[in-house]
Order: sequence, then C-alpha cells, then structure tokens
Amino acid sequence: MRQIIKKNKLLLQNFSYMAILKVFVILIPLITYPYLIRVLGDHNYGVVVYTYTIIMFFQLFVKYGFEVSAVKNVAENSDNKSNLSEIVSSILVIQLILFIFGVCVIVLLSSYIKQLHIYAELLIYSCLYPLSNILLFSWFFQGIQKMKYITMFRIISGVVGITLTFIFIQKSSDYVYVPLIQGGSLFIGSLVAIYIMLKKEHIRFYIPEKKVLVGYFNESTPFFFSRISSSIYTEVGALLIGNYAGMSTVAYYDLANKIISVLKIPNQILDSVAYPHIAKTKNLLFAKRILILRISIALLGMASIYVLGNMVIKILAGADMLPALDILYFISPLLLLLAVTHFCGASLLVSFGYSKEFNLSVVFSCMVYMVFSGLLWLFDALDIYTILGSMLVAECFAMSYRLSYCFKYNLLKIKE
Repeated sequence: MRQIIKKNKLLLQNFSYMAILKVFVILIPLITYPYLIRVLGDHNYGVVVYTYTIIMFFQLFVKYGFEVSAVKNVAENSDNKSNLSEIVSSILVIQLILFIFGVCVIVLLSSYIKQLHIYAELLIYSCLYPLSNILLFSWFFQGIQKMKYITMFRIISGVVGITLTFIFIQKSSDYVYVPLIQGGSLFIGSLVAIYIMLKKEHIRFYIPEKKVLVGYFNESTPFFFSRISSSIYTEVGALLIGNYAGMSTVAYYDLANKIISVLKIPNQILDSVAYPHIAKTKNLLFAKRILILRISIALLGMASIYVLGNMVIKILAGADMLPALDILYFISPLLLLLAVTHFCGASLLVSFGYSKEFNLSVVFSCMVYMVFSGLLWLFDALDIYTILGSMLVAECFAMSYRLSYCFKYNLLKIKE
C-alpha cells in the first residue's frame, strides 16, 4: 500500500486538491442560489442566466480551445521553463487579442439588436468574467499537475463572491450587478495566479514572434471549432428556452442544470487529474480503470436524482420551483452520456494523437442537433422538452462516435 501511495503521490495530491475545490464549488450555489432566486425572482434570475449564456459563447471564443491543446503542451513540456514561458506568453497574447475583438462585437450587437439592447448593461458587466478567466491560467496549472494552486485561486474568488453577493444584492433590480460580482471576484483570484506564475513557477512573460503566435493559434483552431460546435447544443438550449418558453422556464432549467452540474463534479475532478497524467504517460490500463469509475459515479448520480430530487429543489429554491423537477428527471441521462463522451474525447483520443476524430465527433453531433432543432422549428414543435430532447440525441451520437474510434484504435481493448 505504501508503494502504491508513493508511486501515485502526485495523482493523489492533485485529486485531494480538486476534491476540496469541487466541494467548495458545491457550497457556493447552495449558499447563494437560494438567496438570489428569492431576492431577484424567477424572471430576473432567468434574465441573468440568459445573458450569461451569451457571454459563455464569448468566453469560448476567447479560450479558443486552449483548455485542450495547451494542457497537453504544458504537460509535455513541464520540465522546460523556456518552453513553458513561450506557451504561456503566446496563449496570453492570443487570448487578449480575441478578448478585445469580442468586446467590440458585444458592444455592437447590444447597440443594434433590440432584444440584446435591453440587457446591454448586464452584457457589458459580464465581459469581466472572460477576462478574469484568461488571467487565471487554469490550463497551465492543470498541465503542470499542481492543482493546489487552482484550488487556492477558486476558493479566494468564491469567498469574495459570496461576501459581495450578500452585501450588494438586496433587491430585484440589483440583478445587473450579479455578473459584475462574479467576474470581479474571479479577477482577484487571477491576480494571485499571476503572482504564483512569476514568483513560484518562474514563468517569463513576453511577446513572441508572429510565426510562433500563428503556430499556437492554428494548433488550437480545430479544438475551438469543436468547442463551439459542442456549445451549440449545450448552451443554445437556454437561449431557445428563453425565446420559446419564457424567462421563468429558463430559471427552472437553470436549477435542474445546476443540480446536474453538482453531480458531474466527481467526474470533473477525475478529468482534471487524469487527463494530463494520461497525456504524459499514455497509460491505457489507468485510463480504462478511470472510465469504469466514471460510469459508476454517473449511475449513482442518476439514482440520487430520483430519490432526492424533490427534496433538494425544495431546500434550494422553495416549492415554487418544483416545475424544475420534471426537467431534472428528463436530462438526468446526461450524467452517463457525458461520463463516457468526455473521457473518450480528451483523455483518450486527444492524448493518443487522434485529435481529428475528437473534433469531428463534436462537429457531427452539432449537425445532428441542428437538424433535429430545425425540424422542430419547421413544424412549430419547439418547447422545453423537445429542445432538451434534441440535446440528448446529439450527446448520444457524440458518445457512440467517440466509442467507435476508441475501440477501432484499441484504446479500450486491454487485458489487465
């Protein structure tokens, strides 16, 4: 046992830090969500979720897929400070350029599109969140397998965010300040991240040559398109629900989605720890065991929804939000689908050099989603359940596609 612990000391440390982080992440919505939904009301809270979804596309644009490509690059160069400085500097410059461009687009859209103009102030405040995420450099610390730093940054940001929420959100009209508080608290954590990178990790920031920037940009472009394609059927759902079912239904969906997100946390911890390890060691036996563990966790989560879902909704948001229960039951299979799909993607296909198959799986599943949604719109059949049904169909396709290639390349066929 001591030999096993010694051999996997770094993995166990990273798992412990990520477990602490995710437990804290669970506590934040448990503390702030009941307060926000009662103070803001379901309509105003639905507006916050609606604009947040728009900003998530902005954030995806700014990330540009580096959360996949950069983690792999950092993991493979973790012992070379010069290469790490080049990777960090290049990605920072690229992301800042994308951020400035994105802000300009947000300002233009909120000026000329009537529905967005109503929420212009909320959208502008929300832009602080993508900027703070850029400066947090989570992908770097994940790549060097030092999750303790990510944990520290997020806890600092979370404590600040909870405190500011209770101080400044006092009435329903204060909903415009919610994204400003979230982004501002994360920005404080990012300042600590920059200090650690400079003083502890000895990373040197500089402006790389144009050809170096273009190289990293082009390398991550396929991952960017796969991330955008994925978000079309995960994030667009909230926008469609808001347009076709109303902002209150958006609030119901958000509550159900929050519960699903909490139950995904154990597998997200495994992802954060396992992905850089598998990318570096190419250990298929370890990967297979992680996948079995992920499936077991997902099934346990689905069972807990049917046993405890009603009680959890009442505790979090009150009996008035019980319409979210049926939505929660409907999307619960996502836990199992995502447990397999996500792991077969980055941890297997990308880690073993099959990035093309990984990206195509997302593009094709996005096309499946668009076809289903288009048919529903054509026949005037869009509602909360048909919109979510299209998302489930797309996820089933993505899982099947990735599994087929994992078996084709013998990534899951291994004898222990």
